[in-house]
Amino acid sequence: MVKVDAVLFDLDDTLVNTYRLKKFRESGDRSGLNENLSHSNLFRPVNEILEAIKKSDIPLGLVTNSPRWYTEEVLKFHGIDIFDVKVCYDDVGSEGVKPSDKGIR
Repeated sequence: MVKVDAVLFDLDDTLVNTYRLKKFRESGDRSGLNENLSHSNLFRPVNEILEAIKKSDIPLGLVTNSPRWYTEEVLKFHGIDIFDVKVCYDDVGSEGVKPSDKGIR
């Protein structure tokens, strides 16, 4: 059997449909984000999948090209507080954005 060391997820349009939040993510403009978070939705069955992985004692990570302030707001709005580690744009800079492996080394 293969041993899984960790499972990594992307945030935008993988866990959460954030299409309508794109302008906040790309511009860095925080004003209005909170009022627009209701236009995003958690894909189903994301919560069930994350919880099943966590119950298996496999570390969960989030790797996103989005800034940390935005990532934290989206996760908080959707009640997601399960990740062992979060790697955001702020952590790796422009040379580390996906598909670079800098965020996971």
